[in-house]
This record gives sequence, structure tokens and C-alpha cells, in this order.
Amino acid sequence: MVADKVKELEQENILFIREMAFKLESVNDKAMMACSLCNTLFTAFYCQETYSIRDFEGAFILLGDLTGDMRDELKELTGSAFDSVRKGEKASTK
Repeated sequence: MVADKVKELEQENILFIREMAFKLESVNDKAMMACSLCNTLFTAFYCQETYSIRDFEGAFILLGDLTGDMRDELKELTGSAFDSVRKGEKASTK
């Protein structure tokens, strides 16, 4: 009975960790895109005589959306991780 409960908890932890890993990978991909976009905008600012800043307005909007999404996802992941830790601490004290 106890062994079954331990296996069940281990399986839940594995699934949680797998889900967190995929979410973190997704946020990491977005961060890499945002970094690339930042480099593009940096180039645009320092080549103003060649390109109009207006050509890059969409890039600013995209950068804002990407960073906002990453912030929200990281808050959610952090909350989930701490909830899991709290649940684990409660389970170990029972």
C-alpha cells in the first residue's frame, strides 16, 4: 500500500517535471527570439541614415509582446514550482 503510494507520487513528480521542462523550453525559445529582435533593433537605431525607424515599429510591438508573454509564463512556472515544493513538504511531514 505504501509502496503503491510512493510510486504514484513519483509518477506525478515525473509528469510535473516533464511539463515544467517543456514550458521552460518554450520560454527559452521566446527569449532567444526576443534577443535576436533586440539585436535587429539595435542595428536599426545605429543605421538610421540607411533605414527609417518607422520600418521597425512592428518589431517594437513584437518585442513587447514576447517579453510580456515570457514574464507571464515565468510567473506561472515559478508559482507552479513553489506550489509543488509546498505540497512535497506537506506530504513529507505527514
